[in-house]
Amino acid sequence: MPTIRIVFRGLMVFNKQTDRAGKDYFEIGILDARPSHVPRIMTFFQGIRKDTRLLEPDMNKPPKLWELQVEQPLQNGISTRQAGSGVIDRHDASVPPDDFRWIIDLEDSEFPYGNIDQHFHLNRMMLPHVLRINNGEFFTRLKSDPLFRHQVNGTSTDFGAVAGVIGCDINVNGGKAKLVGADPANPIFEFDSDANLSYEFSNSPPDTAQPGDHFGHYYHLFKTQPPVKFGFENPPGPAGPAGPGPNPALCGKIYLSQFDGTLT
Repeated sequence: MPTIRIVFRGLMVFNKQTDRAGKDYFEIGILDARPSHVPRIMTFFQGIRKDTRLLEPDMNKPPKLWELQVEQPLQNGISTRQAGSGVIDRHDASVPPDDFRWIIDLEDSEFPYGNIDQHFHLNRMMLPHVLRINNGEFFTRLKSDPLFRHQVNGTSTDFGAVAGVIGCDINVNGGKAKLVGADPANPIFEFDSDANLSYEFSNSPPDTAQPGDHFGHYYHLFKTQPPVKFGFENPPGPAGPAGPGPNPALCGKIYLSQFDGTLT
């Protein structure tokens, strides 16, 4: 079956919405963390990076909303691959590694924030562009090793595994998909359903950057800063410091499960 395969890595905000026809879609906000984080789309041919399309020339230009327009999709609306409902047990090895719920949900019971827009007011200015995706199945593409979560100026606890990378498979009847901004006739990028190709939509540091925790960037989304803030780190152990390059789990995505508005 022809499939467009996209993965999402780096600082992004996932928000599920429902259109007037009752179909779910995802808004994916690109968190502005430039210049340390570089928005880009990478093309892989048989698992080897073939090309990189830097998105900087398209950033901060109208419109704010970018839409992925899919030709001949076999699925109307989006879905999430998950084995159950509710908050996931991040230490339960029986939960499938591709379960979407490994994503960090900043509004569930694991954090003391609730609905961020209601309690702290969401700073949409930190999301210069929002990607709308109307088709496909979303899942965890890369589950991390267990991480420790530390309270800023506080103690660290074993948080468990998280989604380092989110995948999206869009089944099509041989069609393509276009990322459309201001001019549909001149799309920002085109995705192909060729079985040899896959794509990474990234908002992460260059791969030569030093490892570190980037979770603190998400607090720029809070107009009113919360009294308690967190960060993530690799667990202490004999392995020593991590190697060069950003850890996808420490530069991961967040989900807003209680947010009932649009990111735009």
